[in-house]
Amino acid sequence: MCGDVEDHLGMSWKIRLLRKDQKLKIFLEFLYGESVLNDETVYEILKLADMYDVKTANRQCEKFLLADSEKSIKDKLTAAAMYNLENLKAVCLSEIKTVSDLRSIVPEESSQFDTDVWMNLFLKLLSFSK
Repeated sequence: MCGDVEDHLGMSWKIRLLRKDQKLKIFLEFLYGESVLNDETVYEILKLADMYDVKTANRQCEKFLLADSEKSIKDKLTAAAMYNLENLKAVCLSEIKTVSDLRSIVPEESSQFDTDVWMNLFLKLLSFSK
């Protein structure tokens, strides 16, 4: 029984290592100008760009999220708050037109948005009640 657990844990560790290697590979390909930026890779690239303080990568990801991404406003706003993407944050907030829009983007965990986003959402809510 113990051998099965070790095999399972060993395989899990190898899979995680492969996933980490793949994420780093995508990030390096992105830095060297390969066309790997898409809805599946953008958040991993942002995470690594933030970790390694690669500002040009942050800007390119923000441009992608603004112009080409099919991600939801909620996902984009969460990324904007997490990685300090001010232009993206402003555009996402401007796209909230109704109380229903506002409800649809409120995350389950309040920590997903910073205080600036929460303040702007509160001000939006107040503007709807006028």
